[in-house]
Amino acid sequence: MAQGLSPRFPLSISEHGDFTNNDTIKDLVKQNFKNLLLTVPGERIMIPDLGIGIKRYLFEIKGAGLFEGISGAIKSQTKKYMPYIDIVNIEINDDSLSEEIVYIKITYLIKPVGQQDAIEITAI
Repeated sequence: MAQGLSPRFPLSISEHGDFTNNDTIKDLVKQNFKNLLLTVPGERIMIPDLGIGIKRYLFEIKGAGLFEGISGAIKSQTKKYMPYIDIVNIEINDDSLSEEIVYIKITYLIKPVGQQDAIEITAI
């Protein structure tokens, strides 16, 4: 029988024939946060404003305004849909050699368990 908190995405079959699972709160929160970052607003049925759609920023002109927009979207969506985490730091790399790459590292605190973690997203 499967043990764990939720199925791990992408879905895969474990050695026991059931789905692999997230075994810790830290893993589950990271998976949910990644889904929030990658979901495009309007993509989620019944919750049309959920999501940041980080890849849609890929073709915007890089600059302070873009980075402030991304940071603002991350903070507001996190506050609304994941109030159990606090954003500690958001790094957006604008030093890449290619104009087609946006690198984002978000450090956050999972308040109920007092653990800090980070998620890194590269939009290509």
